[in-house]
Amino acid sequence: MKDLKKHVIDEFGTELTQEFYSQKAKEGFWKAEDISVRKYFKKKGSVLDIGCGTGRTTMPLFKMGYKVVGLDLTPNMIKSAKRIA
Repeated sequence: MKDLKKHVIDEFGTELTQEFYSQKAKEGFWKAEDISVRKYFKKKGSVLDIGCGTGRTTMPLFKMGYKVVGLDLTPNMIKSAKRIA
């Protein structure tokens, strides 16, 4: 399990990967995600975004008024999400 965790952190922590996912974060929700959130999430509720990456879904949820906590295994993903936010 440690080897898998290290592999994920190493792979998703690279500068190239950070650039790619930082661009994706600017895109926000996909259409299906937007529809699902509006249909199934309680208004002004709390959301735990596990595997939040650079915040592609975290930021739109926050802008919609949700209290959001984003978690990610890769420290560089969290750093990028904070920078983007």
